[in-house]
Amino acid sequence: MINLVKLSSKYKYIVLDFDGTIVNLNVDWVTLKNKLYKRFNCKYNFKSKSIFDMISKISDEDVNDTLMTIKKFESISVNQNFEVIPQIF
Repeated sequence: MINLVKLSSKYKYIVLDFDGTIVNLNVDWVTLKNKLYKRFNCKYNFKSKSIFDMISKISDEDVNDTLMTIKKFESISVNQNFEVIPQIF
């Protein structure tokens, strides 16, 4: 669960855009899902390749690796810098 109170002390604004209303990233979702599935399925035994299913099951010790993988895919489609906030799950 994201601790928005803790994050709000560091950031003036926090925007969560899960449906692409604000920004539409042209991410290769199929490849990203496959990469995360291959990387973590042996450890977590996912029931599906749903990105939400996978991310919800990944433990704190693997969060940074997961976020950096996602960031690489998002960075390909966006030419701007953004900050990954660690430990958001």
